[in-house]
Amino acid sequence: MPTQFLRRNYEYLHWLWLAIALPVTFSMTFLTPPFQVQDEPAHFLKAAQISAGNCFGVRDADHNVGAYTPQGALDLVQVKEFDLFRKHPEKKVDVLRATHRRLSALQWGGNHVFSATSAINYPPTGYVFHAIALRLSQVLHIDVLSSFFLARLFNALGCVALSCMAIALATRGKWYLFILLSLPMTLFQFGSLSQDGVLISSAALGSAMLSRYLDEEGSESRRLMLITGSIFLFLVATLGKPVYMPVLLAAHLVVWMKNRGYAAGMVISAFCSLMIVVGWTAMGYSSGYSSAGSEVSASGQLEYLYSEPVALITVVLQKTAINLTKEASGFIGIFGWRDTELPVYSYGAVKALLALVLLVNCHAYIRKRQSFSLIAAVALATVASMFLVSLALYLSWTPVGLQTVHGVQGRYMIPIACFASVAMVDGYRSGSKSEKILLFFSFLAVVVMLLVDVGAVFVLQERYYY
Repeated sequence: MPTQFLRRNYEYLHWLWLAIALPVTFSMTFLTPPFQVQDEPAHFLKAAQISAGNCFGVRDADHNVGAYTPQGALDLVQVKEFDLFRKHPEKKVDVLRATHRRLSALQWGGNHVFSATSAINYPPTGYVFHAIALRLSQVLHIDVLSSFFLARLFNALGCVALSCMAIALATRGKWYLFILLSLPMTLFQFGSLSQDGVLISSAALGSAMLSRYLDEEGSESRRLMLITGSIFLFLVATLGKPVYMPVLLAAHLVVWMKNRGYAAGMVISAFCSLMIVVGWTAMGYSSGYSSAGSEVSASGQLEYLYSEPVALITVVLQKTAINLTKEASGFIGIFGWRDTELPVYSYGAVKALLALVLLVNCHAYIRKRQSFSLIAAVALATVASMFLVSLALYLSWTPVGLQTVHGVQGRYMIPIACFASVAMVDGYRSGSKSEKILLFFSFLAVVVMLLVDVGAVFVLQERYYY
C-alpha cells in the first residue's frame, strides 16, 4: 500500500505542485504593487521596448545607448510615489491613493521616446511572455497600469506552465525540483516583470528533459527531441545570464557521456551555443552602457586582478563560499527591494527540507551506485557557475580593488541549483526498507512548502496593506 501511494504521488506530483503554486503565484502577482520587485522598472521598460519591436539597443544622434519605448511605459515608471515603498516598511498602498495623478488614466499613446535602462543589453528571450501581454494591451487600448499587471499575469502563467512540465517530465530529482519551484522567491519572480522567472523555469525544464533523456530508452527521434529541447532551454537561461555557461556546456557533456555516438553533434552544438552567448555578450558590452557607479570599472578591475592574481582566490573564490551562506535567505525568499523577509521558521524549514533531500540522495547513491563521472560533471558545473556569478559582479558592480563582492543575490543561484537535479536519484526506487521514510518525507515536503508559501502571501499583505 505505501509503495502504490508513493508511486502515484510521484507520478502526479506536478498536479500537486500546480495546486500550490498557481494560487500563490497569482496572489503575489496582484498583491505586490508596481515596481516592488528588484529592478522591475528597468525590466518593464525593456519588455515595453520589445513589445514595440525594439529588441536591441541602439545609439541616438548623440551616441547615447538605448531603445525606443512607448511613452505610456515611461510615464508609469516616472510615477515617484512607487519609490516611497523602497526600504520603508511603514509605507502602505494608501500613499498611492494620495497622489493627484490618476494611475488608471495613463494611456499608451502613439509616441515612442528614446530611453535607456540597465536591462537594455538583455536578450528578448527572457521577456517573451511580458512582451506578448504588453503588445496585446496596446492593440486593445488597455491602460498602462492594467497592462502592467496583465504582463505579470502572462509571465506567471508561462513560467508556471514550464515548471509544471518540468516536474512532470523529470525522472531524477523530482521532489528536489518540487521544492525549488515552490520557493517563495521562485514564485515571486514568476509573478513579476523580471526575466528571472523565465530563466528559472527554463533551467528547470531543461534539467527535467535532460534527466528523462538519461533514463528513457525511447525512439531516436524522441531522444533527439529531448536533447534539442534541453540544450535550447539552457541556452535561453545562459543568454539571460552568461555566467550560467558552465551549466550549458555541462549539459552537452552529459549527453555525450550517455551516448558517445553524439560526440560530433555535441561538439558542434556546444561551439554554436558558445558563439551565440559570446556574440550577444560582446555586442552588449560594446554598446558601452553601464548602470554601475563611476567608481566601477571592469577594465580597471581586470588590471587589478592581473597585478594581484591572488585576489582571484582570496576575494572572489572566498566570497563565493561566504555569499552562498549569506544569501541563503535570498535564495529562499526576500521580497521587495530586499527589505521584506519571511518569518524565521520559513528559512529553517526549507533548509532542513533541502538537507533531507541531500541525505535521501546520499542513501540512494550508495544503493544504486550512481555514476561518479555524472556527479562530478554536475558538481563542477554548479561550482563554476557560482564562481562566475561572483566574478562577473566583482568586475561589473564592485569598486576597483575592494576586498568584497557587491551585488550577489540568492535568486541568481536558483537556475544553477535546478541543474543539480540531473545527478539525483528518484527516492521511491531505493528499496522497500525506506518506503515509510520516503512516505513521511513526501508528506513533509508538501506540508512545509504549502505553509511557507501561504505564509509568504500573508507577509506581502502585511508589508503593503496593513
